[in-house]
Amino acid sequence: MSNHGTLTLDGKHIYQWVDKLAPFLTGEHTLDEITASLSEDRKRMVTGLITGLVRQGFVKDVGDDRPHGLDAAELAAYESEIAFIDYYRDSAAHRFETFRAAKVLLAGSGRTVAALVQACLHTGSREIGLLLTGETATDRSRIDEYVAHARERDGRQTVTDVPVPEWSDGGLAAAIAGYDVVIHVSDKPMLDRARLFNRVCAGQGTLLVQAVVDGRNAWAGPLVTGGDGACWECAWLRVLGRDGAAAELADRPEVTPSEFLAGPTAAIVASQLMFEVFKHRTEAGPVETAGALVRFDLETLQSANHPVTRHPLCTAHETPAPRTEREFLDAVTALAGGPELTSDEFSTAAAACFDEETGLLASLDEGDFGQLPLKVSRAEYGNVALLPGFDREQAAAVEVATDFTEARERATRRACELYAASAADRRRLADGRVWGLDLTTGEAREIDAAEVFPVLRDVAPSAANAPGLSSGATWAEALGRALLAHTERVTLAELATATGPRPRVDSGAVRHTELATRYLTMLDALGVEVTVHDVTGTLGVPTFVSCVDGRPAGAATGFDPAVVFETVLERALRHHQARQQNWPAYAVGPAVPEFPERLRGDDTAAPGEAGPGDWDEAKTELVRRLGEAGHRPVAVPLDHDPVLTGVLPYVVNVVLVEEN
Repeated sequence: MSNHGTLTLDGKHIYQWVDKLAPFLTGEHTLDEITASLSEDRKRMVTGLITGLVRQGFVKDVGDDRPHGLDAAELAAYESEIAFIDYYRDSAAHRFETFRAAKVLLAGSGRTVAALVQACLHTGSREIGLLLTGETATDRSRIDEYVAHARERDGRQTVTDVPVPEWSDGGLAAAIAGYDVVIHVSDKPMLDRARLFNRVCAGQGTLLVQAVVDGRNAWAGPLVTGGDGACWECAWLRVLGRDGAAAELADRPEVTPSEFLAGPTAAIVASQLMFEVFKHRTEAGPVETAGALVRFDLETLQSANHPVTRHPLCTAHETPAPRTEREFLDAVTALAGGPELTSDEFSTAAAACFDEETGLLASLDEGDFGQLPLKVSRAEYGNVALLPGFDREQAAAVEVATDFTEARERATRRACELYAASAADRRRLADGRVWGLDLTTGEAREIDAAEVFPVLRDVAPSAANAPGLSSGATWAEALGRALLAHTERVTLAELATATGPRPRVDSGAVRHTELATRYLTMLDALGVEVTVHDVTGTLGVPTFVSCVDGRPAGAATGFDPAVVFETVLERALRHHQARQQNWPAYAVGPAVPEFPERLRGDDTAAPGEAGPGDWDEAKTELVRRLGEAGHRPVAVPLDHDPVLTGVLPYVVNVVLVEEN
């Protein structure tokens, strides 16, 4: 078995042949020379055997290896490093020589930077610059010992002190000029300085890798190469989005270094950083910090990889500008003509968004919720805007369904919506305003961005402050669902001034979907008395309210009475389950409508016929009815985070602008 796979050799005498061939597989003989004296049959057999060994990585063809200038002493001193490269790539000596020639700047203070000097010398770097930053004591005598010991093996290695620069973009740029690689680490969490290193190195295209030691954890990476991928700032904005205690990129020189940071653990962190640079520069072996953070638990020495994606608020990448009106309309046109997103496509793409430490979404599980009669799933989302006082426990979407798969998909979709409404990039706004699409006229219209993004008012998004927040498999569906939510809200608000009783829905006169039948059976088995009333208002869109054991439990709106009936029964069942199991307030679900007993009639009525059958027709009809009632819906695509847009492109917040 090799890094390239497994090779099985059959035959009675195959071992003898391999044993006889081994002395000739040294890189000093050609295949023709090896087989020159063999018969045709044996030549074919040996050729096939060697070809198989080459294909599976047991033998290398070094005929095309690139030349190198390493002398015998260097080849002997760095035999293990060259052998590692050779296991993965061709031209191992040439690749090592290229790595060795790169000028490396090591920056930081404390045990970690001392260990980094040792790791850099041991790996073979020839020219090393050392910038001691001073926020914690560094044992310079220990560093001198490392240098003296290294020079006994390799007298060409040098370590040169670099003066502490002015900590500004220009000052640091001057300090790193001429270096090919920068590695930054400290015993203390110096996040603002790390952000500066990231910004300057990314701007100059200088290879950078950093480690942050914070409490019991050390975070290595990601490797920054100056491209368009996730950088260090992106990664740490993701980390801070899961850490409500310290949601800012600030230097903390006053903290005491981790009690778990000692010589051995500092060496582990330093070796990881140096090894990542070595693998990247030689193109040998998997680079763990390419697009990822590696987290080390300094107490247990366990490690875990956390993938990172670009963050919409990162300052190291090109600064986004507000869209022009034309750019906005072009973007909406592209959404309207975009492909339908299937359930499988969404689930596959969303799965990559989950990570407890660095994900857009943190977790997807069943929590402590009971799973009967409905299955319950909970999806957490990250604090992308770094809101102060962010409650991780409540930053979650809780959804229900009759099976786990559907419950998880619903929770994930809702978490994506809430995340999208949180990802407000102020750099994309013009004087605090954002372009929206007036659904009545089809024209672009500027509106107050705080009406679209609740985080601009320092509050997390919710159904209460963002009722028009929705998504769909298409742009039309996203708009339709958002408009239905507003229609339901307007209809329920009319109950406050209603006088006459609202009839019960005649269960026998409404078509029962498969799920509606199932919900009725569940409610009956639980001994729950449920009634459904038709509260359709002036907008004329069927709206039902359910009551469980005499209390309002949920509402639903839509053009198909059968689907509305099914939905309102599900919400009744959810409401009952939440009360019985004492769910926390954030998980209970849609707000229960105010529906006083005086409005609950005893007469029954059959609902009307189903209305528009597809989302385009429904959208058009809802816009018309809302407009006639004095409400002008304006749709704003929530696309400030391109990573989420790639997962769920059709997320919208529709705001109702009231007409005078």
